[in-house]
Amino acid sequence: MSSVFYYAPIFTGAFFVITKGVFMQKVSYMGDGTTTEFNFNFPYYESSDIIVTKNGLTATGYSIVGTSAGENADIPYTGGKVVFETAPTSLDSITIARNLPLTRTADYQPTVKINPTTLNQDLNYIMEALKDFSGDLQDFATKYDEIVDKESTTSLLAKISAIHEEIITSDQQISDFEQEISSGNIITKDRFYSYTTNCITDIQQDIKLELSNGTLTLKEGSQVYKPNGSNVFDIINITSDKTLTATTNGTYLVCVYDDSSLSLAYSSHSGTSAPETLSNGLVWYDLTNNKIKRYWGSSWQNALLSLPIAQITVSNNTISSIDKTFNGFGYIGSTIYILPGVKGLIPNGRNSDGTLKNTVMNNTSVHTVTKTVAQSSIITLAQNGGIDGFSVLNYNSETNYNYNSNGNQTKLNAGTVTFGTGGKITSFVPKLALSLKLS
Repeated sequence: MSSVFYYAPIFTGAFFVITKGVFMQKVSYMGDGTTTEFNFNFPYYESSDIIVTKNGLTATGYSIVGTSAGENADIPYTGGKVVFETAPTSLDSITIARNLPLTRTADYQPTVKINPTTLNQDLNYIMEALKDFSGDLQDFATKYDEIVDKESTTSLLAKISAIHEEIITSDQQISDFEQEISSGNIITKDRFYSYTTNCITDIQQDIKLELSNGTLTLKEGSQVYKPNGSNVFDIINITSDKTLTATTNGTYLVCVYDDSSLSLAYSSHSGTSAPETLSNGLVWYDLTNNKIKRYWGSSWQNALLSLPIAQITVSNNTISSIDKTFNGFGYIGSTIYILPGVKGLIPNGRNSDGTLKNTVMNNTSVHTVTKTVAQSSIITLAQNGGIDGFSVLNYNSETNYNYNSNGNQTKLNAGTVTFGTGGKITSFVPKLALSLKLS
C-alpha cells in the first residue's frame, strides 16, 4: 500500500477541520464556542489509543465515544468522536491523533489451534502500528528535509556535540557569575571590567518617591541636598513622609522647602543674577552665593530650597505622573548637578590580551556645571566624578577610548542634554546604572 501525505481544509458550517498526516490518523479542528463533539474516522483498538490535545497541550474534560465495527471484527472500532464537557472556544485548536503502543496483543501456543479471527486482529494491529510509524517518519522527514539534504549524519552529530559543549560552558560561566554577584564583589572583579566599559555601574537611590491618587509622597529615609554657601551642600535626611498635591496644570520641578515640606518650582532659573521677570513660585539658583531662592510675596525667600528631587506633570488639575526622579543626576534652570554615590567605568584603552581596560570613576561630592548658550551635547564625567563639561564625545570600540576634537579623553559618557535659549535646559537624559539580571 502506498502512503499519501496531504493537508485538506474542510469547512463544516460551524467550524473548520484541518486534516493532516498519513492514512488519516490525525485530524485537527478549530473550536467555535458551541460545538462539543469532534469526529474522527481512523480505526483504533482501545480508548487509550486516542491522544487529544488542545492548543498543543494534553486536553482534559472529554470522553471518547467509539463507533463499533461489530463482534469479531479485525479492528474493534472504525472511528468515533471526542465529546468535551465544555465547548472549546474559537481560539482553541483541537487535535485528535492515534498512537498505538508497541506491545503484543496475542501469544500463540505451539499445541493450540490458531483462531483466524485472532490472527487477523494481531496482524492488523501490527499494520496499523506501522502506519503510525510511517506517519511519524513522514512528519520528521518534512521538518528536517533541509538537514537531511545538506548534512551527513556525522557532521550533524558533530554540530550537536559542539552545541552541547557550548551549553555546558555557558552554564558554568553563569554559575561562576552568580557566585560573584552573590558575594557582593562583582564591581571589583577584573573580569567584569574587562568586558564592560563607558557606563554607569551604580547610582545611589537617595530619593524614594511614590504617586498615588494624585498625591506625591517623598518617603521617610530619603536624603536630599541643599546648597548653603560657597561649595557647601547640606544633607537633609527625611525622617517622615512628605506629601504634595497640585491643581495647576503643567510640568514642574519639585524641591524640599525649609527642610520640612515639598514645593513646586513653577519656573526655574540659575545664574549669577536674579531673573528680570518675577512671579510667585519662581525659583532661582543663585550661583554666586550657592543658594536656591524662591520668589514669593514680592521678595526672595533666601536659602530655603533643596536641589530638585524630581520632575512631575500636573494634568486635569492633579499630579498625573513622575517624569524623572533625580537620583544621581538632576538639573535646575541652566545647571546640571551630579550627586554622591554615582560610580562608573571610563574607557582607557586595552590590556595586552585585548580585553578592555577601564578607569574607575567614583563621585563622592556634589558637582555642578552651568551653560548660558543654546547647544546639544554629551554629559561628560571626569575621573573624580565631577561633571567635566559638555562636548562631542565619540567612543571607538577598537581602541576603547572616547574621543573629541582634542584627541582621546579619559572621560565618561553619562548621557545627553539640550540647552535652549539662554542655556535653559529643555531635554535632560542621563544614563541609568548598568543592570544585570540572570533569570
